[in-house]
Amino acid sequence: RDTVERDGKVLIPAFSLGRTQLIIHVLQQGLRERKIPQIPIFVDSPLAPEVAAVYRAHPNSLSEEIAQALREGHGLLGGDGVNYVRDFEESTRLASRPESSVIIASSGMCDAGRIQQHLKQLVDDPRCTIILVSYQAQGTVGRKLLEPKPTVRFQGRDWNKWINVVHLDGFSGHADREDFVDYLTPVAGKVGKVRLIHGEREQAEALADMLRALGFGDVRVPVPGDRAAIG
Repeated sequence: RDTVERDGKVLIPAFSLGRTQLIIHVLQQGLRERKIPQIPIFVDSPLAPEVAAVYRAHPNSLSEEIAQALREGHGLLGGDGVNYVRDFEESTRLASRPESSVIIASSGMCDAGRIQQHLKQLVDDPRCTIILVSYQAQGTVGRKLLEPKPTVRFQGRDWNKWINVVHLDGFSGHADREDFVDYLTPVAGKVGKVRLIHGEREQAEALADMLRALGFGDVRVPVPGDRAAIG
């Protein structure tokens, strides 16, 4: 609402499979409940329509609410203000449209994909907002956007970071500590090696300590160049 009142645009970098569909669903709920102003939503991704086609082919795997919307010709696969953008020429025109809109584009960490084109055009516009809805790994453009610096570097140059940056952790698809405990406890003492290869090192080391306490004998957090023999 704040961004629309400033006549700005909302950028949401999101992975095309799963995360994009979830974001569309939440935005549509907000539109129907009038918590979000009636503005167009553009899903700028050649892959997202292909993913939507898979959802469309398997309505029995969807919730009844979403399946009913699908039968009525709207819902997260299109309609209700959602517009899928495949053509690159149309994509390049989105950020220059005069009215407010929401643009969902990959990649989720802003390191590649069409989101970089939109960010390049809008990163120095204080009317606009970028909402980060994924984990932002160290060294990615998304992580750099979260740093308290006046500029952000991508595509080989520094850009004034005047866009509003919002980070929403609630959409993360990563397992948390409790998920790992539930998943791995049944195999404690039954597996030879555990290697934690994803996430921040400090948190990975803490998880490694927890797994050792559960009974896993050989737990390590590799560094670049390490090798692990299978078996």
